Amino acid sequence: MHPTTVTHQFVAETAYEAISASAIPEPPATAGLVLFGAFLAGLTALKRKRKLEIAIDPLEAKPLLNLNSKE
Repeated sequence: MHPTTVTHQFVAETAYEAISASAIPEPPATAGLVLFGAFLAGLTALKRKRKLEIAIDPLEAKPLLNLNSKE
């Protein structure tokens, strides 16, 4: 057996143990739920604001998305 074979095997086993021992943590599901809830809250607030604008003056209400605008 070659003298470096033992050293190579030791280095390989040590590296494998270090890699396999540490698991990559996944982001918690609560972060996704919080972001989704914030999105829904923002969408609800936008819809309420739009409804209020129409209730005040339906002719002056601005569209939410104006595709014909050249701005």
